[in-house]
Amino acid sequence: MARKSLYMELLQDVGLPGLEVDPAYMRRRLEASVGIGVSSFAGPFVVVSLATYFLLDWTLKASLIAGTALSTTTANAGVGVVLRIPRPNPRRH
Repeated sequence: MARKSLYMELLQDVGLPGLEVDPAYMRRRLEASVGIGVSSFAGPFVVVSLATYFLLDWTLKASLIAGTALSTTTANAGVGVVLRIPRPNPRRH
């Protein structure tokens, strides 16, 4: 593993996630890393957006916000934010 700079070690010590990743290894495995990253965002984004739009009858904007909030890597924080947002009025058909 490559030696980390003092700055990176300091940031890791204060609790910023992702700093323990070896950049050289990530470059060697770029295709797999990008594929995992995209699918781990896109999958939940699509499922949550469609579920809130069609099953819960939310507006498009509200559904996209919910999809974005719940598909990020900080899902625990996203859930807390979404639960505090008042439920939008149902769409008028």
